[in-house]
Amino acid sequence: MKLEPITAPSVAKLVYHALIEELRSGKYEVGARFPTESEAAQQLGVSRATVREVYSALRFAEILVTRPGVGTYVRSIPPAETDQQGLAESVGNASLRQAAIHTLEDGNADQYVVEARHVLECAGLRLALVRRTEADIARMRSAVEEMRQSVINDDPHRMYAGNVAFHVALARASRNPVLGHLIASLMDEGQHNAWYELLERGEPAHVRRGVEERVVHTHESLCSAIEDRDEDAALAALEDHFGVLRDVLGVRLPAEAPLTTTTQRAIPPREGGKKGLTHETGVRGGDSRRNQRRSVTPSGHGSDSEC
Repeated sequence: MKLEPITAPSVAKLVYHALIEELRSGKYEVGARFPTESEAAQQLGVSRATVREVYSALRFAEILVTRPGVGTYVRSIPPAETDQQGLAESVGNASLRQAAIHTLEDGNADQYVVEARHVLECAGLRLALVRRTEADIARMRSAVEEMRQSVINDDPHRMYAGNVAFHVALARASRNPVLGHLIASLMDEGQHNAWYELLERGEPAHVRRGVEERVVHTHESLCSAIEDRDEDAALAALEDHFGVLRDVLGVRLPAEAPLTTTTQRAIPPREGGKKGLTHETGVRGGDSRRNQRRSVTPSGHGSDSEC
């Protein structure tokens, strides 16, 4: 008889389940303030990095919500395992909770969120290029201005809010409420982690300002391209934005589905050739169409971009 190896649960998973039980205990109501990451780490006697990972999973599962500069609050109370009616009514959230637990198993939560956002936002962008209205453009412009003012006033929390507002507006412009909800939920989690990393690392002011200016620039470019229905320019701007997330979070994506920037990307081998890198404008090397702009008309005709 062959015995199966015994694996001990990770500290992060133990903390996750401990906090779930704390929420189920009746001590908290929806909307109540929850301990901050530093408070929870101190009370539980674990590292703040572990608690940050767990809070990330709880936000992804739509159990907690963090408002930068304000605090962490209870978004929903997970039903007890014996509450069959509650479990049935929250089957969607149960699926999210299961996915959140999986992200704790290998510590790649940031990577998974950025990958999922990349797939969904590319799809949402294509729809927005066809379906966007002038009101959508106005909302995006307003969000860009919010981000620009945050740089001027050195207010990173305002930058976070403007960034989220922009992507929520972009998701709304897709005119697909399901896709919009998925993008918005992932957007909140991914952006929170990115700005948390930037602030917590204590980077020099000029380094943080450089990142913020790059963020403003990529969103300005993205908004202009959507307004012009210029698909190639819009996809290039979106890739550049994801490049910022990659740099800040330090995510490394699988070779079979690389998340790349417009300045350096892996390209598949040409016939009979070897795989390499191109430093062009985010298109496959050797593509004679790389300098041509392709636009999308309201009828839905567009380019065959890789995104």
